[in-house]
Amino acid sequence: MRVLYDPHGRLERLKGIAEEIPVRCWTNAVRAGLEEMVEDLGRVRNAYLSKDMKTFRLFSPTVAMEAALVYSSSRRLAVLTERGLLDPKTQRYPARLASALMTGLGEEAKAEQVLNALETLFKSVYKEASLQAATPVAYNSVSSYTPP
Repeated sequence: MRVLYDPHGRLERLKGIAEEIPVRCWTNAVRAGLEEMVEDLGRVRNAYLSKDMKTFRLFSPTVAMEAALVYSSSRRLAVLTERGLLDPKTQRYPARLASALMTGLGEEAKAEQVLNALETLFKSVYKEASLQAATPVAYNSVSSYTPP
């Protein structure tokens, strides 16, 4: 590995520009993430109600990961790896959110526990997004939403 010679500090300035993402980009990421999360959470709920456990187990981890991404984006934390996203210390998740995230991802939890955990995740990220005026539409609860 060779060190690049940069007497004018251009590389450091480029690095700074790349790391300074405008606030509107973070807000758009939160909005888009919430929309995807609500659709997938509606699919999970419908699968649970119709006892389609294959679809339920397929989409549950997706919703949990979307919640983690939206939460990180709402706090303007870049996520470099999936492992970093799931690390409560790196992401500084509140204890309740971290517990709900792990339950939503877990395969050993009962379906009702997973659904409740995903609902908790949704409420947490929605609350965080609404504090920043980054919510796309007024989603109150997954139980009142049916995907297209």
